[in-house]
Amino acid sequence: MDQSTLVENGHALINLLSEQNMKPRAALWVTSPETGIWRLWIVPNKAAKDKYEFYKQIAELISKNRANFSNLEISDIEYVPDTHPAIAALRRMMKVTGNSVMVMQSSSFNGVFLPDSIILEMDFE
Repeated sequence: MDQSTLVENGHALINLLSEQNMKPRAALWVTSPETGIWRLWIVPNKAAKDKYEFYKQIAELISKNRANFSNLEISDIEYVPDTHPAIAALRRMMKVTGNSVMVMQSSSFNGVFLPDSIILEMDFE
């Protein structure tokens, strides 16, 4: 997928999650340096305790709202805990909300490497 499609799909999913009182604390597209495949990392809100229930809810949202997405599949989504080193470092550095976008190209910060990324949401307040 091209980056504009990633952003559109990501924001559409964040908006649907927000409508369901499931707004994520963080959402960012991250590419694998080895394969070039993009995954949407989502740090769910504090109410989400079970990873499998989280995936089930996301799959249902995507399925019921297929017209809102072009090429987004549940396999594109990755549940990421707020303790992940990249998330822990990013949350101290920035806040991204609304329909904002921050693009980072293969960066190292605070001893953490983050491949090419498109940050759609970073809000831990």
